[in-house]
Amino acid sequence: MTRILPRLLLVLALLAAIAAAIVWRERFDAAALQAWVQGAGTAGPLLFIAVYALATVLFLPGSVITLAGGALFGPFWGTLWNLSGATLGAALAFLIARYLGADWVARRAGPRLTRLNEGVAAEGWRFVAFVRLVPLFPFNLLNYALGLTRVPFGAYVLASALFMLPGTFAYTWLGYAGREALAGGEGLVRNGLIALALLAATAFLPRWIGRLRAARSTGPLTHHPESETSPMTVISRPYSHPALAGLLLGLITLTIAVIGGIGARQGWWHFLPALQWAEWAAYGAALALVLSFTGLVQARPGARRRGLVLAVLGTLASLPLVLMAIQWEYATRAYPPINDISTDTQDAPVFWDMPIATDYPGGAVAEQQRAAYPDLVPLQLALAPAQAYEYALAVVKEQGWEIVSTAPEEGRIEAMARSRLYGFVDEVAVRVSAEGSGAKVDVRSRSRTGRIDRGVNAKRIRAYLAAVAAQAGQIHK
Repeated sequence: MTRILPRLLLVLALLAAIAAAIVWRERFDAAALQAWVQGAGTAGPLLFIAVYALATVLFLPGSVITLAGGALFGPFWGTLWNLSGATLGAALAFLIARYLGADWVARRAGPRLTRLNEGVAAEGWRFVAFVRLVPLFPFNLLNYALGLTRVPFGAYVLASALFMLPGTFAYTWLGYAGREALAGGEGLVRNGLIALALLAATAFLPRWIGRLRAARSTGPLTHHPESETSPMTVISRPYSHPALAGLLLGLITLTIAVIGGIGARQGWWHFLPALQWAEWAAYGAALALVLSFTGLVQARPGARRRGLVLAVLGTLASLPLVLMAIQWEYATRAYPPINDISTDTQDAPVFWDMPIATDYPGGAVAEQQRAAYPDLVPLQLALAPAQAYEYALAVVKEQGWEIVSTAPEEGRIEAMARSRLYGFVDEVAVRVSAEGSGAKVDVRSRSRTGRIDRGVNAKRIRAYLAAVAAQAGQIHK
């Protein structure tokens, strides 16, 4: 009785929650979700993940949430939050089903169901990967059904997250494309075609994997005795351990780097430990890349080991972090060790409304700048200063910078630009002044954090002046 009562209470609570969700499901739509997420501020992604997980447990439609995630967060972050919520919800449903009914199924199952359960358990993560790529059953129901099998929980979660990724990204992009279409943004046809291509690729991916598996199983390979009852062919070739280790290490290091950057941007912790985590993650990613390359060799077509897909996925997971580390190291060596750049090194724009209103350092900094960036000069416009100021302000808004202050009578604009991952703040000052019969636009950009900028400020100034010149219908040389 002491074992039955907790299960009975959990069943009653779950049924009541599902019934309530069905009754109130009309109020659960993309608009309501958007209001909740935006109202949560910086905790919005966490709330979104929690809502997605709860909706998965309560049989609410996940497609609506996935599309909303793409519309709210864009294709990259939307995919990450959607996948996190779906995986968490699938794991919770799996654990609930296993706690409530796995023992009962094991005791009451007949010979046929027992053989099927053994076949599923023998396939493990491969069976989970198959049903995730080929959704023969509704997603929410499948989570509970798999909890009644003997598939290991760790293999279930890892395979679910990995093989739900293609479909999640496709639907997230579809939500993003829909938002851009409603907003009248540029690239409508491009985004629509990309969405259709992703959906088509997701539809054909299972067929391609099935053909690849069939082609690989036609060789001189022996089968396990239990293969007659398995839902998929079990091949006796062992897996490449480097391929599996490379994939796991690549995913772990990528997660550490991304979470560290997100936490620094959101203010959960200081950026210094986040950068330290990223450095160690880059070392781990390099090791993961070596392991994945080893796995590619060991599991190449016709070899004695399996795991080619794992090796490819491990390479894809670890390569971005390795390339980012290489790019950072190259930029550190290629660009001068300065962080304050101006188009006018003699009379640079001043930061009047920033926390630290320091002057341009000049001297050796100006010499290094002129040697490294001789093309950074003021933009000359054949326009009245007032009109040039309007163009300059419009481009600041287009860049998505946070405007700190504007002074049209002085021709002055001050704004802040933040990096996408870590949220590093760079300060930008724009000055529009009269020059002969036209106007001159000067820009100063400096990094608030660190002594070197790896060329970021110079690139920002170039892009900004080119955009202002394009607005004015001129070519900036």
